[in-house]
Formats: sequence, C-alpha cells, structure tokens
Amino acid sequence: MTEMKLLVVGANGGLGRQVVTHSLEHGHQVTALVRRGAGQVETPGLRMVEGAVGDDLAAVRRAVDGQDAIVSALGNPLWLKARTGSAVMARATANLVAAMHLHQVRRIAMPLAWGSGASRQHTAWPLKVLTRLLIRRDYQDFDTAEAILAASGLDFTIAYFGSLTDQPASRAWSAHPDVKPPRPWRSAAPTWPSAWWTPSNPPAPPPTASRSAARRKDDAPMNLTGKTIVLTGASSGLGAEAARLLSAQGAILHLVGRDEKRTKAIGEEVHAPTYTADFTSLSQTRSLAAQLADAVPDIDVLALNAGGVMPPRLTDDGIDANFQANALAPWLLMTQLAGKLGTGRVLLTNSRSHDNAVLSPHNLAAALAGEPRVSGHRTYARAKLAAGVLLREFHRRNPGVDVGDFHPGIMASDFGRYMGRTGSLLKTAARPFIGTPRQGAERLVELATRQQALAGAYFVHARRAKGSAQLQSQELGTALWEAANRATASVSNSAE
Repeated sequence: MTEMKLLVVGANGGLGRQVVTHSLEHGHQVTALVRRGAGQVETPGLRMVEGAVGDDLAAVRRAVDGQDAIVSALGNPLWLKARTGSAVMARATANLVAAMHLHQVRRIAMPLAWGSGASRQHTAWPLKVLTRLLIRRDYQDFDTAEAILAASGLDFTIAYFGSLTDQPASRAWSAHPDVKPPRPWRSAAPTWPSAWWTPSNPPAPPPTASRSAARRKDDAPMNLTGKTIVLTGASSGLGAEAARLLSAQGAILHLVGRDEKRTKAIGEEVHAPTYTADFTSLSQTRSLAAQLADAVPDIDVLALNAGGVMPPRLTDDGIDANFQANALAPWLLMTQLAGKLGTGRVLLTNSRSHDNAVLSPHNLAAALAGEPRVSGHRTYARAKLAAGVLLREFHRRNPGVDVGDFHPGIMASDFGRYMGRTGSLLKTAARPFIGTPRQGAERLVELATRQQALAGAYFVHARRAKGSAQLQSQELGTALWEAANRATASVSNSAE
C-alpha cells in the first residue's frame, strides 16, 4: 500500500481513535485535528492541530494543507449540539470542503447515519418516522453534510453506519448492496467502509450505481471556484442551505436577507459578506443594489430567492405587498445590477402556483394595487407570474444574460411566516410529508451551476416544465416592464 498523508478529523472519538491507530500501523503519516483542551494522548508519529472543525476555518486550513486525503470520524453528539447548535456536521463539512479546494486536496471519506441522505429509501418505516419527527434536526444535519459533499466536485466516500459500539475492533461488517451515490454523482469510490482502508486502490463502484445516479454530461455543474454569486432570501430555509452548498463549492458569496441577525449568522458560518433589505421597501431595494454594485466587480449568478406569501395589504410605496416583494423588488434589483451581470445568469425562485394566475396587459395598474381583492395566496400566484414574465423580458433586453426560474417544491421552512396561526398549524401537520429546505437548495444549486444554458426555461425541481403560456408573452412583458418603470420611478432611474 502506498504511504499517504492523512488528516483524521474527530480523532478523539472511538471511531477516530481506531482510524488513527489503523493508519499509523499501516505506515501512513497522520495528522489529527482535535478540539482545544480535548486531552488527546500524544502518540509517536502523530501530528496534532488544535481547532474546532466547524468554527475555526483557519485551523482547518492549516490541518488540510499538504494532505493526500481526509478521513472524517465526526458525529453530532448532544453535548456538542448544545454548545454550537444543530448544524454540527454541515458546518464541519463546509469548512473541510472549502479548505480542500484551497489546498487542492481531492479525497475525503466520511461517516453518516444510516437512514440519512441516499440511504433513506432503504430504511424501514419505523426509522423513517423517527427521523422525520423525533430526531429530524439531527438527520437534516446529516442530509446537509451529504449534500455539501455531493456538490463539492471532490472524490468522496460516504459510509452510512447503522450503529457503532465501544467493543474491540472487528473486520466483520455487512453492506447494503443497493445504496447509490448521492446526486450530483461525483464519487470515485463506493460507499462502504472497506474503501476507507485502501484509499490508494479503491474498488470499482457497484454496477447498479453508475448509470442511474450519473448526471447527463450537458447538466454537469460549472466550477464555482472564484465565481461571484449574489443570493437573496439567504437568512433561513432554502436560502441558508443554498449558501452552505455554494460556499462548499468555492463560490464567492454575497448574501441578502430581511432579518439582519439571522443573515449575519449565516454569513459568519460560510464566511461571506451580508446585506439586509426588506423587499416591501423600494428604497431599501435600491440601496441594496447600490451596495452590491460597489462591492462586486461582476456577478456570475444572481439568485433571486427572496419572497413569500403575505396577507393582502399595500406597502408604503402604495403597491400590493405580494406583488412588490415577489415581482417588483426582484426586478428592480436585477435591472439595477444588469451592468454587473455581463454574460452571467439570473435564477428566480418561482412557484408552481403561477400557472393558476392570469394577468392582462391592459389592467396592470390594478394588479399592482392588489385589485381585485383576493386571498394572499392568489395575489402571491399573480405576483409570481409577473416575476417570471419580467425575467424573460429582461432576457430579451439583455440577451447576453442567461435566465431561468424554477419551482423548488413545497418545503418545511418559514416561507409561510405571514400565514398566521392556521398556516403554522397546517405546516406543522404536513411536515413529515413534504420536502426539506435542503432538497430545495440542492435544486437551486443544480440550476445555478449548470453549464448548459437555462435559456429562459421554467423548471419544476430541476426538470424543464411547461409553466404558464403567459410567461413567454412579449406583449405582456413589454406592458409589465413599462408598469414596473412607472411604479419605481420615484426611487430609481428607469430601466432601459
């Protein structure tokens, strides 16, 4: 076996100690990344670096520098979650991946819990119920860690363990034959534990995994290292998960959120600058555009993810709140940043509900004023249709910019925070049966990073879909553009 330089993360735990001992016995040069004051016993031939993998990116970078591969033996124990929060594995994985990209280290092996990620479909129903209800946050953490690896472009191995004990080490183990690599498929090794001990000579992936899990060549993700991405709606839910995934791929992020405290927390986690703006205020939206224009020389991807269902009301600008937050403010930000986009991409988070709305090019003033008066969901659907139409009109006027929009799925997030007590109860009751923010984030990242042009298409999840016929209406697009210019004339120069 070829001698390798290995970094072992989580070397203080039972699994980590076994990995360190086994690696040293086989002649590898081992570095252990350990928490400060963790009491790691000095071992001949073992180099130690102190630092918390989820919180100390500088220490992670020092430890990763010069390694051939990374072996993570991390878990998310209760005592650590109580100290640092629930996203233990996600933060650690994001920092490891970022450091690996920096130092051009390609290989990583990591354990995750059986029943998380790609192994979930093979678990028995009692475990599925348990992980959806009682330990949902733990498994969301595992899911996010898996998604970060899957999107990283690295050569990774994931072992989904059922249970580990403190008994003497044994080479007896069994593997599930049908677990397929998580998408996007980037793994060069199978997901079973034996691959951990022979990193220089991995066996071939099982034949059931290679075709069904592989992505089409034209859908392959672009290399995000050094790419500038502006992401709105980043303070929670889908946006926060997308920020973690994009950061793990080496993107230069600029995060926008309505809640200053939560947006800053995500920014600190992924080491990205943050901006605060409420899209129900046109002046705040214009100020945001000016701040971003000053901060970035160019934008490779503008991900317009902010939005939500609001009760019918007029903003201080005299515009229906749903229409302003979901259509007019994103349009204003997009047009103000057009000069920074060059040949970049705009991806809009839309909703399948837009297909149930209708807009007339001859009565747009009423739509902007929230007329006729209907429920918040119906005005939201109308606003999302307008947002999609304006996106395509922007593309007609800026043909060098690629555009597309997508429905991410119904998710258990705080998207419906304006829906009141009834909406909160319904969301809680439906939580076990709907998607997660992480799943929506994976779809956003897949479309934002796809090398193939989106070309004005509408997607459901990450697949092309039909959408409303009005999305492509040039007559409606021209009328909406002119109406948007009039509505924002007091706070913005008119868009050409």
